[in-house]
Amino acid sequence: MRVRVTVAGMLEDYLPAGSDGAVTVETPPETTLLAVMQAAGIPDSAKPLISLNGTVVPRSQHAGRTVTDGDQVHFMPNLKGG
Repeated sequence: MRVRVTVAGMLEDYLPAGSDGAVTVETPPETTLLAVMQAAGIPDSAKPLISLNGTVVPRSQHAGRTVTDGDQVHFMPNLKGG
């Protein structure tokens, strides 16, 4: 199964050199968003915001929400403001 992963901002540093902010990740069926994040090389400590096919997924669902072939997952830095 193939999932397209894109990242924004400083999360791009975790992708392979020359990826220009996007990679395709091969995953087994029933792969969760957290597993996709790990496969892309993004550490758990980054705690990014995640969107699946253009819809933001609440953090409480990251460990249980699965992806399907052809899905697009976007990781955004978790920004804090004041």
